[in-house]
Amino acid sequence: ELQKYVEKVSGAKLAVTNIPGKDLPVKIYVGKSPFTDKLGLDNKDLDHGAYIMMSGTDYLALMGKDTDYFQEKPGSGGEVYPVNSGDRKRAGEAWVKKHGDKWSTPFMSHFKAYNAKMGIWSVDEHGSLNAVNDFLRSLGVEWYMPGDFGEILPKMASIPLPKIDKTVRPEFASRHMGFYQNAPFQASPDEMLWQLRLGLNPNGNLGGHGIANMLGPEKIKKEHPEYFALYGGRRETESRGGKPCYSSQGLMESSLGFARLMFDQYKEDIVSLMPTDGYSYFCQCDLCRGKDTPARGNDGMMSDYVWDFINHAAAESAKTHPGKKISCYAYSTYLLPPEKIETFHPNVAMGICQHRSRFGDPAVRKKYLDVREAFLKKLPGKKIGTYDYYLDPRSGVPVYFPRIIAEDMKWLKGKVHGEYMEVYRSASSANNPKPDPALAANHLNLWLTARLYWDPDRDAEAMLAKYFPDFYGPAERELKAFGE
Repeated sequence: ELQKYVEKVSGAKLAVTNIPGKDLPVKIYVGKSPFTDKLGLDNKDLDHGAYIMMSGTDYLALMGKDTDYFQEKPGSGGEVYPVNSGDRKRAGEAWVKKHGDKWSTPFMSHFKAYNAKMGIWSVDEHGSLNAVNDFLRSLGVEWYMPGDFGEILPKMASIPLPKIDKTVRPEFASRHMGFYQNAPFQASPDEMLWQLRLGLNPNGNLGGHGIANMLGPEKIKKEHPEYFALYGGRRETESRGGKPCYSSQGLMESSLGFARLMFDQYKEDIVSLMPTDGYSYFCQCDLCRGKDTPARGNDGMMSDYVWDFINHAAAESAKTHPGKKISCYAYSTYLLPPEKIETFHPNVAMGICQHRSRFGDPAVRKKYLDVREAFLKKLPGKKIGTYDYYLDPRSGVPVYFPRIIAEDMKWLKGKVHGEYMEVYRSASSANNPKPDPALAANHLNLWLTARLYWDPDRDAEAMLAKYFPDFYGPAERELKAFGE
């Protein structure tokens, strides 16, 4: 990438070698090597995509962590990981052979993070690539959309060696954008490169509706109906993965067993026990009676019920795994913080589901800021996650909200450990090389968000002042007026 873009900008093609010539006026060290070791540079604490940029009289070092997710078997990771969708049956059988049929495998979509065309995972550590892209941005290179269409290239007869010595760490440790129809396994090389250039880091997110792993096996549905919510005299075992009864001691014990398996054998740091989707009705069994709080309305009628289970599971798992986390998002009927838990156990990791694009309504913004503040008061670590939805292009109407994004990122500074975001896309880039209409407006929201993940204090107005002439050229004035 460095060689390619230096040539695009200046016409000069740099040599790529492991042993630089002695008489070169400037050497660029990309990644950790004996040469960066001699400079005293270390990448041990460069977590979450962080990187170093340092120059001297005759060198520039661009370095982060660069580890492959699965080094020995790209596209796989052992017998329980499917290589692709067609391999799911075999991988599921391998899971049952290894762990029994007590829990569903959580790995059925694992392959989606792998781009076979490029031979890379989105979950690879690519800190040195982040450093290279930062250097190229300092020259004026930018990537607003995938492919040549979204690329901005300056022309330079000479590229100066910068005077620089900095370590860059992201404010949001986990930065995950889930692109509809353009997950890494579906993406074209241009698309995959663009996602990498956004500086994302899918590692460390809080997971989804994790209780589904305890409710999925057919054996559990037949032998342990008490794990499932009772509605109208029958246990709900089917709808959207089944609905949990969070008063079931058996479900608690199963959840703890699953979490410890994930911690021990698969080196996971976070296990989600969040309810399955569509968890809108309270269990009617005798054990659950009186545990709901209907007076709190739809946003809080199940908050104490759900969060008590999560908090208790975190406390129990901490007895054997004190450094690991049990996670859940505040969502739907358990969006509001619980009233009966004054302080969460330190092993609880939580996030809040929101629509940032709706924060233009002061009442909506206040509602979510109040929810955040209330949870932060109860969390010993004083940090939350966010789960957002940049889905507005589905309406067919362009929606721009860069200043709302900037305002929200500043609010979250120091209070956030990461964000997962669903991003609407019109079509798979692998099947359609043309620019995606869904990104026509939304790419600005995505690009700005991605840059602010790293530094929420960046001047959004300065970014916009660069963006409009960059992207629209002679149509800058009209398109800026349209966006405003």
